[in-house]
Amino acid sequence: MILSIDNYFKLLKTSSKNKGLLVKNFWINPDLQFLVNKFLLLSENNLIANSLEGGLKIFDIKKKKSIWNLNPFSGVTHDFCLGFNLDVILTLDKSIFFWKKKSKNHWGLYSEIILKNPMEKIIFLPSSSLIISASSNEKKLYLWSNYKQNIFFSGKMNIKENVISIEKSYYSDFFALGSSNGKISVFSQQGVLVRNLYEDLPSREPSDLLFNRLNWFDENILLAGGTNREIAAWDIRMKKKILKLKGHTGNILNLENFGEEKKGCPFFISSDSNGVLKLWDIRKQGEVSSFKIPYRKIYTIGKNFTPSL
Repeated sequence: MILSIDNYFKLLKTSSKNKGLLVKNFWINPDLQFLVNKFLLLSENNLIANSLEGGLKIFDIKKKKSIWNLNPFSGVTHDFCLGFNLDVILTLDKSIFFWKKKSKNHWGLYSEIILKNPMEKIIFLPSSSLIISASSNEKKLYLWSNYKQNIFFSGKMNIKENVISIEKSYYSDFFALGSSNGKISVFSQQGVLVRNLYEDLPSREPSDLLFNRLNWFDENILLAGGTNREIAAWDIRMKKKILKLKGHTGNILNLENFGEEKKGCPFFISSDSNGVLKLWDIRKQGEVSSFKIPYRKIYTIGKNFTPSL
């Protein structure tokens, strides 16, 4: 598994010797202006990443170099996702761009949508071929259809809260939204509301309840972490919180399954705004180990990603 810290990529493994985490540098990106904000796996040794300052690049991590710059435009890349056949979909200021893969290391721009407001979140739902975009300033979800290399506006959904986080499930046909008032909503990939997950809480400032990160642990369990510095595990069938994990001292920024290639693996990783990584065992309902990255903020942890080096 890989995590990004400023312009560093670090390799994250479990250590059988002390049953903890082993973190080490395996590549320092020489472009000091390209501080990785998010990355996704394209192939065994290629990843695509956007930066905090804007821009989108593809890296060959085996050769340890950038091989393609997908973003010739100025502006801030808010979010991106991958569509069918590794097509790239990204939000840039008040536009959504779609790149189609032309060859091994080449993508060509084939569509652009101009928006009234910037979209900070975007996901692609393969079961329905829908693209969902959301703005933190609007209580709406925008739906787009991808058909024969054309993008069509399919409608919008009014929701009651501003969207803070959005995460699709790799195990079932659901996606989840975390809202500004501490609620989680689960939708089908056709955009139909399936569940609302929340508990009665005392009155607080909205920022105290932000879910910065959601992660599907399996087809039924949804993990949520945010500014309350706790990790909650929800069973979406029972609409009930089944587990609460404490230990972080900073806002929780990342949640990822650890060792997804092993069916039934009970471990997941979390990180917070203080640069602390924690390994958890959901089966034993507790922390396994912790690792501190000094003076650094962990931006992204790669999902089920161990490169072939």
